[in-house]
Amino acid sequence: MDRATLQVEIAAMIARDIGTDVAVVTAESSLRDLGVDSLTAVSLCMGIERQYQVQIFEPTLSRDLRVGEIVAVTLAALERRHVVDDMRPAVQAPRPRTG
Repeated sequence: MDRATLQVEIAAMIARDIGTDVAVVTAESSLRDLGVDSLTAVSLCMGIERQYQVQIFEPTLSRDLRVGEIVAVTLAALERRHVVDDMRPAVQAPRPRTG
């Protein structure tokens, strides 16, 4: 996934969660500037984890982070997930028993 697409998707998630127009949510906006409280920040983190099947630890997603930084953290988590997936051995079908 490229950064621009992820930016649009995360901005839409934030806008939906706080009930505002997506145009208000820019890469430079901090969660605090957008009026995100602590509970909403945790909910947002969980939503990102669920949507992209990654792990982002809640303390990482502080209200002082800017949307662009959240995108970067998510992108890094996606890249880590792909590296781990690529390192897993392919599952081979069991060989039939002979004899």
